[in-house]
Amino acid sequence: MILFFLLSFLALICYTRKNRISSYVIIFSLCLVVYLLFVFEFLFGNVDYLISDGFKYFDNPEIWIANIDRSFWGYINYFEKYMDPLGFIFIKIINIPVLLLFLYYFHKLFPVAKSPYTFVFFYPYLLFLAISNLRDLLIWLFALLIVKNYSEKTIRCYLIAIILSIGLYMLRPFMLATVWLAMFLLEFGPFIKSFFKKINAKKVLGYSAFVLGLLTVLWIVYPTVQKKVHSYKYNATHLITKGYEERAKLRKADDVIDASNMPKAIFMSHVRYIVTPMPHSIIKRMFSSGLKSEYGKTSEFLRLYTLIVYYFALVWLLINIKSVVRTIGALGFQQKAILLWLFAFLPIYSIAHFGGSHQRLKLPFQLLVLILFIYTRKFKKNKRNLT
Repeated sequence: MILFFLLSFLALICYTRKNRISSYVIIFSLCLVVYLLFVFEFLFGNVDYLISDGFKYFDNPEIWIANIDRSFWGYINYFEKYMDPLGFIFIKIINIPVLLLFLYYFHKLFPVAKSPYTFVFFYPYLLFLAISNLRDLLIWLFALLIVKNYSEKTIRCYLIAIILSIGLYMLRPFMLATVWLAMFLLEFGPFIKSFFKKINAKKVLGYSAFVLGLLTVLWIVYPTVQKKVHSYKYNATHLITKGYEERAKLRKADDVIDASNMPKAIFMSHVRYIVTPMPHSIIKRMFSSGLKSEYGKTSEFLRLYTLIVYYFALVWLLINIKSVVRTIGALGFQQKAILLWLFAFLPIYSIAHFGGSHQRLKLPFQLLVLILFIYTRKFKKNKRNLT
């Protein structure tokens, strides 16, 4: 309860600055409506209150605190379980203010959308993530703020970016790597070019201070980072040499993906990630008495709506692919960095999960598609710089 109201108040302050109170009220209200619909299903015994990993986090937060991949979320669940009044209830909706904060900064980055509410209107599955005890929204928020603060290029913002990087590392380490890789790829070429063309002492000093701070943090946490790097290296080597077919069986994907032919399997996994689930399969599950959804009917309905919009946007982008390329070229550094980071979800979860990831792991890529759809339509209308 304490964290929920503190974060909600923080989000309210942000929306007040830009006179977006109406968006705050609409998004907050829609989240509560979805929550009440879910509670209705829960009271009728159709779903558990804390679903899947959400229950695991709250039931045994001590385990997750010891796991660096999820320790930040473990601390939040520990606080809610043992220190926060009505923690069991409010851990379910702790992500509502996190969603509000994410949409606020996401809209600031992509202001061509009419309001922060726009993203919820197109992709209402975001509302279900807001009532789930999962790390995803906080990961997105941290990644967004890292890019935002880094691109400000001041000592204070560099420090904030480093602190946020530590937080993201304690949520999902490889997502931190993809954020910095995205920025590095976009920054390296122009920086080298401008460095040799005209040396800017202030800029060089700022970069040096930032790199020094980052290296200091890496030196402090080196044992943990080294262990994690070795773990990723081992898993990647095993996967490439002999573990791909084993993982396909473990993920129960061997009936849809032929993992014996690895290049073909990786290609088909990417296709599967992009085009599944088909809307008709969700409709079938919603109305079939024999197929019970673990997440409830409310989740399935929001998922169906989101996928219909996503399919429409995806097909439209494929038809207008030339305009999409021009649109990307007209975007600014922050926008490109976040879109590149969102794109990274495609290869990561296509290879790791054979494209059969849950909706929440596909939503970042689908957000990428939505942003490109909105901006390309705008670009085709006025053909001017979108930054």
